Amino acid sequence: MPCSSVLVLVVNLAKDLNDKSDTKMKLPGSTIDVDKFSLKVEDMLKQVLSVVVSNTENFRSMMKDQKHIKAPENEKLQVITIGTHGDECDEKVKDNIVERKSLKLKSILESKSIEIAYENKTRLLLHEVDGSKAKRGEFDDDPAINAIREALNEQAYQIEVPLQWHCFGVILRNEAKDGILELSSCEEFGDSLGMSKDEVQSALKFFHALKLLFYYHDSPAKDIVFVKLDAIISIIRELMVAVCDSPSTLKGGPDGLAQLASKGYLSIKVLKMYAGALKGRESMLLGLFVHLKIAALIPTESDQTDKEDKVFLMPALLPVIDVSKLFTPSKIPLLYYFNDEPVPMGLFCAVIVQLLSYPDDEKWHIITKEGNYSNFFTIQKKYKTCQVILVEQLNWIKVYCDDRSFRQSAKNSIKEAINDAIKNKLKIKLIPAFYCPCNDKRDHIAEVEVQKSTNMLFIKTHPFYQILNVMSIGPGL
Repeated sequence: MPCSSVLVLVVNLAKDLNDKSDTKMKLPGSTIDVDKFSLKVEDMLKQVLSVVVSNTENFRSMMKDQKHIKAPENEKLQVITIGTHGDECDEKVKDNIVERKSLKLKSILESKSIEIAYENKTRLLLHEVDGSKAKRGEFDDDPAINAIREALNEQAYQIEVPLQWHCFGVILRNEAKDGILELSSCEEFGDSLGMSKDEVQSALKFFHALKLLFYYHDSPAKDIVFVKLDAIISIIRELMVAVCDSPSTLKGGPDGLAQLASKGYLSIKVLKMYAGALKGRESMLLGLFVHLKIAALIPTESDQTDKEDKVFLMPALLPVIDVSKLFTPSKIPLLYYFNDEPVPMGLFCAVIVQLLSYPDDEKWHIITKEGNYSNFFTIQKKYKTCQVILVEQLNWIKVYCDDRSFRQSAKNSIKEAINDAIKNKLKIKLIPAFYCPCNDKRDHIAEVEVQKSTNMLFIKTHPFYQILNVMSIGPGL
């Protein structure tokens, strides 16, 4: 079953959704703190849901004319909510806890693209599962597990592939001891099954779409098949562990770990320290990071003749900061929001990478190299003196630009960057907006809409969708 079929949402009943998300990462033998600031669990859940819902719609679109797969009739993302750790709750208030969490989840999951897979007789969304039964093997008689099993079966995709493809997939998993395989090896395995190179390509792309493996055929890593993502995930994890050390203990050259920790700068020299199964392919790996909008090449003042000295920015490795406490210009910012959906997790960093990756005169540059975060960046377009501040918030991306003459150009460039970052990846609608004049900046915004038939300009407020003001505009505006 593709990952886009059903979302199983497991909720710890003993914790509050309004709590701050955990910033600690557990490692073998130790625990590290990866951030000083974090969003509430509820807000992070909303951002994750935004990505999952959009990916589901994109996956359905990709698979629409695929002859090997038939999607279930229900096109919405099915969500199954499960409650655990009920034994850690006070029995006297447990029912009340489950009811409150159900109501909260219902408000979070309210979307035209989401359908709750099932509800129990009391209309509560959370079906509590007793984890201790797993140790005793007593799941067969658990009504919650039976309900989950039924919902999963109803939402299953029908996948029919040639027997050769099935055998091909089994061979790949058995042969990928370190999680990766050369494309040439995959072609040899396919040839032993009577598959042509074109058929091997088709099978790999199909498996990639199903998230059974990862094959980026149009990237610098086109000669590698990631049968398991462990090879890449372990590298990123090790880099994160490295930058979480105290800055005073970080040693290295100008492009070493100190720069990675303070600026998010990564070089091949540093990457070599953590390449693991991809040792010797560091240049290819950085090329893949650029292709996936994870990293961008950063120009330096001196000419770099040694490719190992080239520096790449990975915004996602920078810490998160509480943007409410940061200084921002007094000007009213432009807002980009996504049709009342939270900003998809990871999109903001991808937009920064996109702006830094444009060629020639369209390229942007980082200005304050020490004061940027994975949710706050100050950048400047090439040959321009005006600085632009981009800030990620839960429901929109804010754009500050004090130079009135450059504001429209900046708006167009950033809009293009957002569209380029989501192209062929996410199915979301980008809408420019601004804070409503009522000054309720928490959740009250407005957008401008021109009605062509009457040449009237409507200012519509959200989330109430009422007309705030109506005015006539000239035909040339």
